[in-house]
Amino acid sequence: QAKRLKKSLMQKLFTEGLYGEEQKETEIGLIPKSWEVVRLEEIGKIITGNTPSKRKKEYWENGEIDFIKPPDLKNSYITTFSEKISLKAKDKARIVPEKSILVSCIGIIGRVGYTLKPVAFNQQINAIIPFSDKIDSLFLFFALQTQVKQIESMKSATTVPIVNKAKFSHVKIPLPSLEEQKQIAHILSTIDRKIEVEQKRKQVLKELFKTMLHKLMSGEIRLKVVEI
Repeated sequence: QAKRLKKSLMQKLFTEGLYGEEQKETEIGLIPKSWEVVRLEEIGKIITGNTPSKRKKEYWENGEIDFIKPPDLKNSYITTFSEKISLKAKDKARIVPEKSILVSCIGIIGRVGYTLKPVAFNQQINAIIPFSDKIDSLFLFFALQTQVKQIESMKSATTVPIVNKAKFSHVKIPLPSLEEQKQIAHILSTIDRKIEVEQKRKQVLKELFKTMLHKLMSGEIRLKVVEI
């Protein structure tokens, strides 16, 4: 239910805004009349990831920096990592700070993640470090989730779909005032927290079920016969 609420709210907020003002037609669809349409290159620095040499074990032993791959991008805060790289690989990797946005651009196109700390990432991902005076980082994170079709339309016609940095930098998003950005980001991040809580609760219940199933089937826990 929370996921459905988020989906419908995103549709409403990114086409009607917070104040129900008159809309205008743009190349990315209907948006409030006072909003702009901007390219990613106008509101942030774009970086394509890379992978430090796997032949050098010292880059991958005693890892301290999370190394992100597309499976770690789940349209949420990034809380998982595929591998870690060592401090010796720091100068060989591409590392972005917290509050950056990562987008998968090879294979599965358009998955988004939000960094909570500095991370490194591979060449299948493009990252945006937002210009703080132009855009709220959380707003950008949510705005990109509404533009998956646009990003997919830019992929090359190859065996493995690719959206390169040059094309990715031309992805367009709607842009309201900084104040309205922050309010929209706050609303959507509140729903995301609700989704996260429910997902954790679901996982706890699954683990409880598995534990109880084992204990009951193995006879570790015995139940009295109950007449019905």
